[in-house]
Amino acid sequence: MTLLSVLLALAIVGVLVKRQWGAIGHPPVPTLPASATGDAGAAPSAPAAVRTPGQQVQHIQQTVEGVMQQPRALPDDAQ
Repeated sequence: MTLLSVLLALAIVGVLVKRQWGAIGHPPVPTLPASATGDAGAAPSAPAAVRTPGQQVQHIQQTVEGVMQQPRALPDDAQ
């Protein structure tokens, strides 16, 4: 009986997820930021408050990659 209830709950969640994905559609294809294309003077295409979830993820990835590219100070022992 427990297995049957778990399968029923899983089926309900699957239907709800499928319905939700159908409602939001497919996310847009991310584009390169202005800094990566060499156009540093271009304004961003959308303000931060209007970004889609895909754009937010891309922005966070770019920020993390930028921080990781910054040189670190070497400790006194390594110099």
